[in-house]
Amino acid sequence: MPNSNYVPAEFEEHIRARLRELTATYPQAEIARKAGISKANVHRYLKRNRIPASLCAAIAEHLGVSATWLLCGRGTPLGAGAATGPAQAPTPQATGFLELVESMNHAARLNLGALSGKQHLKGARELSDALQRYEETRRKLSAGVAGVLRRVLEDWKAAYQRMHVEQCATLRESASQLMRLCDDHDLRIQFEATEAFHESAFGDEDKALPHHFRVVALSLFRSEGIDPQAVSRIATLVGMLDSQGRVQEGLNIGRAGLEFARGMPAPQQTQLNLCVGALMVEQGHLRKGLEQLRKAMANAPAGSRGRRFATVYWSLAQFWAGVMEFDDVRKTGVASWERGEYLMCMSLWLEDPRAMRIALGEYEAERSRTSGRGSTESITVRWGLQGLQKPAARIVAAATKELLLRQPPEIALPIDRFTVEVYQAQVAWLCGRHTQAAQLVEAAARSFDNLPTGHGPVLLARSLYWRLVLRLVAYGQPQARVRAARRYFATLIKRGYARFVPVQEAT
Repeated sequence: MPNSNYVPAEFEEHIRARLRELTATYPQAEIARKAGISKANVHRYLKRNRIPASLCAAIAEHLGVSATWLLCGRGTPLGAGAATGPAQAPTPQATGFLELVESMNHAARLNLGALSGKQHLKGARELSDALQRYEETRRKLSAGVAGVLRRVLEDWKAAYQRMHVEQCATLRESASQLMRLCDDHDLRIQFEATEAFHESAFGDEDKALPHHFRVVALSLFRSEGIDPQAVSRIATLVGMLDSQGRVQEGLNIGRAGLEFARGMPAPQQTQLNLCVGALMVEQGHLRKGLEQLRKAMANAPAGSRGRRFATVYWSLAQFWAGVMEFDDVRKTGVASWERGEYLMCMSLWLEDPRAMRIALGEYEAERSRTSGRGSTESITVRWGLQGLQKPAARIVAAATKELLLRQPPEIALPIDRFTVEVYQAQVAWLCGRHTQAAQLVEAAARSFDNLPTGHGPVLLARSLYWRLVLRLVAYGQPQARVRAARRYFATLIKRGYARFVPVQEAT
């Protein structure tokens, strides 16, 4: 057991900095006199030596320093009239912290060698009593801190929603410190979830993902068991993994989540059914994906966001199955940027100028209401449409520039680099620049071959890539790649993707 006569190591440097602040009000000699130690010792504690818990208690008691400020950095150092009046009463949290340190001190002072000698029973009882006091004090301190932590988390969420960067940083640090003193399981989940959304809000999805994993793990091991919120958190994690191209991992976690949620009422499983179903369709498992989407549609309340998403995904899956055409999908559900985005995917595959204009118009109209950024698909449709109407080399250059601004190569994920290269090649094809399209397909092939294991592009990008390979056979596509393209479409057609039959027939 570490020697606990001293303050915990993780607080030590913060407390040392606040002790240095006190020397602006009290000379070191006065601090030493009132604390009952030598001036030399005070100097050493201010520089590098471990800080005894007894020193903190003496300073709080005899100098009128706020224990909350000294130990936790909250509030102000001195109460009104502290230099001449009685000591300021510490808050329950600060008192609890001091009691916690004292119980640790008592356990550390035990003669633990007696545990193996004649007095082992007495030593064991003393140790047990000290640890019980420690645990009880820890519980009380945790309960006292919980209310403060809850308020800090709420303020932190509000700050990142307003994109107040400095305020977010301050509140994040405060929440991290308080979390060390709080054992509340649900607050730990809230803290990790807020960390995740903080990272996402400021543009670092890679750092957000581990927090999402911890949120799900903590949610699955609550004493009360799994609840609808835990299922929603699993769905969020599946979506995050999908956005980073970690599709197999996302599918595995999604399927496991459905097993956990099996005993819940069907409506509470809607979001997860929706995520898993959409991912299955995207990854070439059409029939199983349609079954999951059917469940989502059946269980989502009419008019809900879940029903809207389920209708969009279901319609897109029916398009790939060859059951619904572009205009059929356009008539389903209500206009939204999600539907506009999937209509754009269909129009890109069809290469139909009318469909591309309709899809882009709906997407742009709905996106303007939410102030969202344009997607790589909208950029590709816009420039591809111009290429079909009036082919020109400048169109490919303009599309390339805009796509690379949307997904800079130096920070783009491998999956995003592949997708952008495929969309560049598609615009070049629509402009009649076949040699340039072949060069871009070659770059996409290198990116595709270098994708990490378990990563997979979305269905549209993957299918456009393989169709371009077959179209550009005369421009030097390796035979092995051409055979792989034919196998790709043959496999998906067997799985129900009838939309690809014309590609197979053309080859």
